[in-house]
Parts: sequence; structure tokens; C-alpha cells
Amino acid sequence: MRKLMLVVVVVLGAAFAVVRVGLSSTHAAPVWVSISAPADYYGVNAQLVFAAGSQRRWRAAAAQIARLGVGTVRRDAFWSAIEPSPPLDGRHRYHWRATDRLVAALAASGLRWYPIVDYGTPWASGGGWKAPPVGGHVADYGAFAGALARRYGPDGRFWRTHPWLRSVPVQNYEIWNEPNVRRFWLGRSDAASRLGAMYIAARERIRAVDPSARVVLGGLSAIHVGAFVRALVRDHPGLVGQLDAVALHPYGGGPDGGLQVTYERIRLLRTVLDRLFPAAEVPIEITETGWAVPPVPESWRARRLRQLALELPRSDCDVTRFIVHTWTSADAGASPEGWFGIARPDGTPRPSGRALRAGIAVLRRPMRVQQVRICH
Repeated sequence: MRKLMLVVVVVLGAAFAVVRVGLSSTHAAPVWVSISAPADYYGVNAQLVFAAGSQRRWRAAAAQIARLGVGTVRRDAFWSAIEPSPPLDGRHRYHWRATDRLVAALAASGLRWYPIVDYGTPWASGGGWKAPPVGGHVADYGAFAGALARRYGPDGRFWRTHPWLRSVPVQNYEIWNEPNVRRFWLGRSDAASRLGAMYIAARERIRAVDPSARVVLGGLSAIHVGAFVRALVRDHPGLVGQLDAVALHPYGGGPDGGLQVTYERIRLLRTVLDRLFPAAEVPIEITETGWAVPPVPESWRARRLRQLALELPRSDCDVTRFIVHTWTSADAGASPEGWFGIARPDGTPRPSGRALRAGIAVLRRPMRVQQVRICH
């Protein structure tokens, strides 16, 4: 992964010419950072737009997303769709056609896929899509994760058989989506322990293929996130030194509180990780956050997304990814879930999409800015 380039310099005076972005610090001795945020730092969730339709439509949607200035698109790698049947005579049988179409559409616009390695497949989980693998099938889940890396990682089979495409290999693999809430995980009592086993199995198989890959735990809901991570490490102490990153979904807040709720939730996870892993640097990846419009006004959402784009890369929280939820939504129904889209259903950016693009453009070029103190 092309990591965020960040060099910290303490400056006691105002002798240097700087560019000020966003909030300013009130500390007597502010910290200045030399920073450049690559396109891969920013991304969007795009589950809906790539759920159906033709390859031509997918490529057009990817081109619209790329014009935001983001480099990453997060979408599920559905285990049940790719491996609907159990291994036969010990051999896994994967169906790659639909996933190949997705990766090809993204690559045509220079976008990198950020796969969520989920959800359950009936033959391995003994239940519906929310059910994680049981017993020995955790190893099958690990094998599936490794197969993704073999196909779509650096020098993967997909890139070798599609030489006309620009190679944009997968570099990050997110292990499940919101396993700490019942909506996405069946059976919460031992969720932390089971997720830890899945993470270890997946990371071993992915790293065997691509030693440079980042395997991301999560993405965790902010609800009870501290207790969940502590339980996971308690049951799997071997994760110390193996945890590449933790993904967080710090939804919340509104016009009355600005980004206070968002930043409080990031700060809580940062504090927990620093205490559990004092000798290691475990970064945070924001793989979902956003607001539905309504209930918040579109103008408010636009300002806050631009603020996040400007402040997260230069914060003291070690946030190494910011992926907005979501590119398009149904724009229908009584549930807020249908109103998160920062673009209209036809892919035309709303004011919040345009504001995000403006924020991304500012930090594309190297500059020195004042660090935003959120976590320390």
C-alpha cells in the first residue's frame, strides 16, 4: 500500500511559511506535519452501483467515481457467491466471473478494489449470510482469502490474463463487516473470539501469497468497540505483532455537535489500541462513515465531509484510510439507509460529493500543515 507520507516536525515559532487547513491548534508549541495524501488514502463505498447492470454501465460508474479524486472503492467479496459449494476431493472451486467484471471496471479507471472478505456461505457456516464459518471451516475461510490474493493481488492470475488493463492490484483485505453488531453477525456472545480466529487464518493465507498485503480487522461498528477489541486480544494474545490495522465505522453526530461524535469514537479506538499494543503501531482505517440526507441538511454534510478529508490525514490518530459511505443510494424509502448517497442515482455528484472532491484536491500536493490534535 502507498502509505500516507507523514513526517512530524515540532516548530516553536512562526519562521516557516505554512499552509493552514481546517482547525488550528491552541497549543503553545504546535506540531507541523509535512504531508501528501495519495489517491488511495481516499475512497467510497459502492455496493449499490455494482450490484447489477452491464459491464459497460459498471465502467461508466467507475469513471464517475474516479473523477472525485479517490483511488479506492470498497465492496464485498461475497464468499457465498464465489464459492457456493464445498470443496470436492479437497479442491476448492471458485466462481470468479462476476468479481472479474468488477475488478476490470475499476481498473479501467485506475481504481483499486478494497474487498470485504464476507459473508457466510451455507455449507461452511450452517446458517444464513450473517453466520460466520464454524469449526474446521475457518480454514476454508482462510483459503478463500488466500485465493483472492492469488487472483487479484500483485502478479495475480487476473492481471496476467488481462494484460491490456492497467494493473491495480488489491493491497488490503478487510475481514468481515461490522461483526460486533447483530445485523451482520449471527451469535454475538463469542463473536470477538471467532473473528480473531478468522483473522489469523485469513492473514496467514494472504501473507503467504503477498507478504506486503495489509489484512484489516473489521470493519467494526463504534458500538462497544473497546470491549470487543479487548475481548478479541484476550482470546488471541498472539495477535500482538500480527494486527495490520483495524477498521472503524464512526457514524454519528449531527448539526448541533459538528464532528464531535465522530472524533470521540476514533479517539476511543485509538486509546484502546495504544494500550493493548504499546510496542506496535496499529493504524485505524475508516472504511465507512457518512450521514443520511435527511435528517441532516445536505449543506451540513458537504461541509463535514470536506472537513474530514482535510483533517483525518493530518490528525494524530494514525488514520491511514478514509472511505465514505456511500457513492449512490436508492434515494427512496423511510429508512435513512436509502439516503446516504453523495451522488445521485445517475452518478452526478451532490454538493457533498463536490465538497469531498475539493478537500481531496487540497492535500494531493505535498505541503506543511499544522497537525490536528484529536487523539492525544
